[in-house]
Amino acid sequence: MDTQWATIDDLGNGLGVVIMTEPGRDWETFSTWYSFWKNLPEAAIQLVCLRNGSAPFQYFQWAKRLKVHTEFINPEFDTEQQNWLSGLKQLDKIGKLLGALLIVRPLVMALDAFNPDLIKDLNESELWIDDDAWFWRYPKPGDILNDMILENKQLAKSEKKLCMDVKNPEPTCFASYGKGCGRWLHTAKGCPFSCAAGLVSDDMTINENRVIELWKKMVPLFHAVS
Repeated sequence: MDTQWATIDDLGNGLGVVIMTEPGRDWETFSTWYSFWKNLPEAAIQLVCLRNGSAPFQYFQWAKRLKVHTEFINPEFDTEQQNWLSGLKQLDKIGKLLGALLIVRPLVMALDAFNPDLIKDLNESELWIDDDAWFWRYPKPGDILNDMILENKQLAKSEKKLCMDVKNPEPTCFASYGKGCGRWLHTAKGCPFSCAAGLVSDDMTINENRVIELWKKMVPLFHAVS
């Protein structure tokens, strides 16, 4: 077994983060990037953008200005898992997979530094597959992708959740707001950062509160680099 990777610590040292995004998800991807940059500042963050045929006006200009490495690829496969693996394979090809890996989609946010229990789980896990996030200690995407193509298999989801819905009442490190957050609805159009204070509701969870507080904080930087 490959043992070259460093132990992950509470601020994300030893961890690579890949945000799997697509054109038209500009502010959502920034939101995810900012949350990791803020709460896990030692993690190395990259983007993989899976082209979808659209060419919006905003096309990750913020990533260029903030020098966030971005790979643009054409989806080759029918399943999301295979396309994610294809993107990771491209990063591996150019030498960008240099540690244990966390792969997330937009609408996932890091809401806190790693607590001791999560650090233990990550450092003892080899593969942790969830709906919105994967953790992979020894990433070999090319090998797994070849096996999936030949055998028509999917990676099995783990029993334990890695990323919770933001409405879960228990505090969590990784949360998805794909089903809404406070008064913000997942069907809403436009960036919610500037109006985040008005999205607060009385029955929000601690995780929803953390998302909205992060949205408030990211306004100046997003405006400066977009």
